[in-house]
Amino acid sequence: MEKLKQTTLTVAKDVKLQVEFNPLEVSEYRLIGYENRTMAAEDFKDDTKDGGETGAGQTVTVMYELVGNDGASNESGLKYQTERELTETAMSGEILTLSIRYKEPAGEESAEETFVVKDDGDYEALSEDFLFAAGVVELSMILNESDYMGDATLGSAYELVMQGSADDFYRVELADMIQTLAY
Repeated sequence: MEKLKQTTLTVAKDVKLQVEFNPLEVSEYRLIGYENRTMAAEDFKDDTKDGGETGAGQTVTVMYELVGNDGASNESGLKYQTERELTETAMSGEILTLSIRYKEPAGEESAEETFVVKDDGDYEALSEDFLFAAGVVELSMILNESDYMGDATLGSAYELVMQGSADDFYRVELADMIQTLAY
């Protein structure tokens, strides 16, 4: 019944997410999945451009692979452009800013909320949902023989999924499938 509610009761429509990475903290990034749902930056604030719908109790997980900025030279080496000037906010330790635009189910005008993410260094406090999602991403890269899978293994995908299983039947079922694939 809970899954039915998530798909039948729309709580927001035309939902759009925009992520801006701080170049002092993140030198490179790669969106994992959702490649077919990307839109131009200028379309984010355009209410005529369609976003997705979100149901009651539904969550959406978007994963990025990030490469931290190691303090190396920021010179672009490009022929037609020079480095952009950074703002004072770039020095704040913020990693990224997430902006979300959405319309109420019966509304026609978007509302926007913005959230800032800083690195607090507490990697031990990763949520079970995050660990599960990371395991799913790792598994998908292995199954697709992705160029980006690095040293990912079925064993490490299994461990991540199990850490994030929280006695959820479907998550445990996925972990069992991974274990079957490993043998």
